[in-house]
Amino acid sequence: MHGFRHGGSLCALVGLVCVVGCAAAWAQTTTQEGLAGAVEQLSGLAEKLETEGRLDPYGRMRVALAARFMDYFKEDAEKHPDTLGAYAARDLARIVAEESGRLKAIENGRAAPVDSPRRVASELPRIVREHLAQKVQWSDGRQEDRPVFLFGFGHDTHVQNDIELLAQMGINYCQAQLWWPGIVPAEGQWNQAWIDNMRRSIGRAGELGVLTDVIVSPHYMPGWAFEANPRWRIQLGGFLGWPINDPKPRALMAGWIERAVRELADTKAFWSACLINEPSFFFWTADPDTKRLWRSFLISRHGTVEKLNERWGTEYKDWSETSVYSNPNEDNYIDPPGSYDWMRFNDERIASFIEWLGERVHAAAPDKLTHAKLLTRSFRPYDVMQGIDPELIQRTADLAGTDDGAGPSYFLFKSIAAKPLVNSEHHFLGDGSTNDQPQGKVRRDLWLAALYGLDASIAWIWGRDSREYFVGNWSYRPGPTEEYLRTGLDLMRLMPEIVALREAPVRATILYSRTSVLRDSDHADLLTRTASALLEMNIPFGIVTEQMLSAGQVQKRHPSASVLILPGVAHLPQDAMDALPWVQRAGKSLITIGPDFAKFDAYHHPRKDVSISPLNVADPNAPAFTDRLRNALQQREVTSPIRFVDPETQKNLSGVIVRTAPIKRGHSTFSKREKVECPLFLVTAVNVTDRPVRGVWTDHEGTVLTFEDQLNLQPGEPVTAVRLAERGVIFGLLAGSPWAVSSGE
Repeated sequence: MHGFRHGGSLCALVGLVCVVGCAAAWAQTTTQEGLAGAVEQLSGLAEKLETEGRLDPYGRMRVALAARFMDYFKEDAEKHPDTLGAYAARDLARIVAEESGRLKAIENGRAAPVDSPRRVASELPRIVREHLAQKVQWSDGRQEDRPVFLFGFGHDTHVQNDIELLAQMGINYCQAQLWWPGIVPAEGQWNQAWIDNMRRSIGRAGELGVLTDVIVSPHYMPGWAFEANPRWRIQLGGFLGWPINDPKPRALMAGWIERAVRELADTKAFWSACLINEPSFFFWTADPDTKRLWRSFLISRHGTVEKLNERWGTEYKDWSETSVYSNPNEDNYIDPPGSYDWMRFNDERIASFIEWLGERVHAAAPDKLTHAKLLTRSFRPYDVMQGIDPELIQRTADLAGTDDGAGPSYFLFKSIAAKPLVNSEHHFLGDGSTNDQPQGKVRRDLWLAALYGLDASIAWIWGRDSREYFVGNWSYRPGPTEEYLRTGLDLMRLMPEIVALREAPVRATILYSRTSVLRDSDHADLLTRTASALLEMNIPFGIVTEQMLSAGQVQKRHPSASVLILPGVAHLPQDAMDALPWVQRAGKSLITIGPDFAKFDAYHHPRKDVSISPLNVADPNAPAFTDRLRNALQQREVTSPIRFVDPETQKNLSGVIVRTAPIKRGHSTFSKREKVECPLFLVTAVNVTDRPVRGVWTDHEGTVLTFEDQLNLQPGEPVTAVRLAERGVIFGLLAGSPWAVSSGE
């Protein structure tokens, strides 16, 4: 068998086939025939290389993708000639041309195929530290145990119908849903055919190496239950519409969940269970149990009405006088002192409900991994009042779960949970959107997500129907689909290196304060800006919470960090405030950003004395914020041994995210058998802007280092200057100095 490479870059590309012109031209028969002929030639070349053992997973993916999207060509050209049809024809032509050139180079011996491993289907991923790992197999039959990245599409019938195609294109994860009204169509009835069909679908996917995430769906209570119990029909906001603390609907749900999950439990490819879909709770006043539970919470928290009055500034004579908060809007929770308690009450209530859902799943299937699909409800006052505290929710789940694109929430979820992170409804494309997608955006966003901590992605959504309800999704877009699949294959190939980058020792921590989100408009923005600045400076960081601070967990969670940054934290609970001197005694310096540090407690009472004297980075809105923060960190000896800088100014490139990690001498890398014989650094840089940039890699003394690309599919010569396209991603090796490696260790 011909040798496969496990690292390297795209080969020389041939010119685009004749598919450039006005949008209406895509509907012409000659254009369709010309592209169909190019796809047929590509398929023939791929078949020849497959016979010779030289077709790699990337080739299989692109050939299968091209064939499927040719099936849609005429339909899209007729229905969406000026938008989706035009974009699809343009992108499909480019993909076919590029892959034809690459496969011809492999055929002629001018390029080597690039391998990406597949999961060994008979085994399941397991949790190792904060990532997933299992046995994989390469094309030459070699097996090894290593970190893995799960990726695929959601969900249900459309994915099940296309599972052979999607597996051929490389996916290893998909989603299905337990539809309560379909499984229990009437009281006392059970639709066994539905369960049997799910078993077959999950089993078939498993045979193809594709795991399934099953959504438990507590939000879809069947209509017959509401007809029999009209008082259950309430609107809490979002998807949930029944009283979640009422024992009667809970008992009904528990029986259904446990039976359905138990009947699927022995289906091995049923790997994970999503406990709840996008929980949102805007209208707590609709729940008849809220007043009773709220007063019980207040009694437990304050003990006496007098203590509550002292904290709230009220004059209640009895607990019965306390009332629940009205339905939220954007502004009405900032001032009342009791809004802090209302936030914590909702946090604990929802975390307890989701924990109960997890217990129901584990009662029927103890080995299935649970997670909750959480929206990013962490950065606005309106959001934190709903009770979606990822720290409390993820404390009892097996996996951290999200429904976010990328950004600070990934760092937040990963930092507080210290578990593998799953995005089971990964949104890259707008529902119903026919807008064009910038080339490279999907690839950039998925790469960043993995770099920030994501271990599994189920992209929303694959499939078509006659109503075109989800028009503009992946099955309309060959370009973004190819980017998602190619990046997924890259991450499977390079996940050990991604884990190494993620596990680089944390040098700084940032405090995420829900109390400050509630009351301080600047906190979320300054936290995001601080994180962005640290990413540009290549300073590995983690995020800590008020609860972690109060419990003395900051040092335990991030022992290598020497700085705690407090951005826009004007409100801080007293127990968190009391913990700051202990953080300093552990050797961590404090840096505040913005004025009025800890000026108020959680109940908006002014503090008489703030005994902490941290270093303050003033005027956070100034253009030189990043430079000011860098200077503050340098005073605390928090610097990076490796930088990616403008070759003329020697300054960090704005809008370019950088991560690096040392490789010790004697370690293997990129899944090769060879051992590293000289000090090296793993490096990646991601351009989050829409403009190209040019940079060089340097060590701490400014010495320019040589970069060897390992991401693209054809090896190039080592270079010093690197061009990073708009929305571009680079990844590879640096020949680092011994100082850099020893310092990084």
